[in-house]
Amino acid sequence: MSANSGLKKLLEKGEFVIIAGIGIPRGADFKPLEERYKLLEKKVNAFYIPDNPGANVYLLGLAAAVHLQKLGGETLLELNCRDRNRIAIQSSILGTAALGIPNLLFSTGDHQTLGNFRGAKRVYDVDLTQAIQIARGMRDEKKFSNGEEVEQPPSVFIGAEVNPFADPLEFRPALMAKKVEAGADFVQTRAVFDLERFGKWIKLVRQQKPLQKIPILAGIMPLVSVEHAKALQEAPGMIVPDSLVQRLESSSKPEEEGIKVAKEIINQVKKMEGVRGIVLHAGGMESLIPQLIT
Repeated sequence: MSANSGLKKLLEKGEFVIIAGIGIPRGADFKPLEERYKLLEKKVNAFYIPDNPGANVYLLGLAAAVHLQKLGGETLLELNCRDRNRIAIQSSILGTAALGIPNLLFSTGDHQTLGNFRGAKRVYDVDLTQAIQIARGMRDEKKFSNGEEVEQPPSVFIGAEVNPFADPLEFRPALMAKKVEAGADFVQTRAVFDLERFGKWIKLVRQQKPLQKIPILAGIMPLVSVEHAKALQEAPGMIVPDSLVQRLESSSKPEEEGIKVAKEIINQVKKMEGVRGIVLHAGGMESLIPQLIT
């Protein structure tokens, strides 16, 4: 297990963790990243670095993570299976660990047809569960996926992306169990808007003994406009109830109402069994995050 992961230590102590997703620049410049970091410095436990989200091109996540840690922030770096074969995944794990990034979140990655490079070829040499198994094998068994020995095993805290909102609901816990059995130390969910569905998922998850002690980090995303809410209703793997859209439509200040909704969701998920923290996704609007955690 990772000795240098502050996130791991906080979860082991039973503390509720707050992680901020941070917008990655779309240029070869750290300045926008630094400005966003300063808004949240010492207000959160770690920073989540997405991996070319929406299948669009951003600054390399590893570069962003290293820079943020130089500034003093702990990072949770996403690695997706869309852009990497098993060689690149293992190389990325070694490089991440060598550069002192303590936490990795493995994801499938948004499909390339969702972004602005629709002609790009997806990789998916291994799936999410297999990627986690590879990482665990390198860390705990000191072996690459082909059985060869790892000279210096990577010390990383391994996370897995899970989606409580994809159908069928009854199948979701079994998929999560496979990721945990493969080696996930914690899971991070898609953004929660439908509390009823999320609560049902939590109950099903906690009924399975292997999943009863796994820390769950709930994704939280403030709705900043009616258009934003409606766009998310069309996004794959998301459920935004019509009632939330109507609240924004009825408000003279939709952004303030969206922040109010997000705070209500945070207060509710905190009460749910197994939820040990939140990951706040502000989509480049990091100035909203302090309002959500006060």
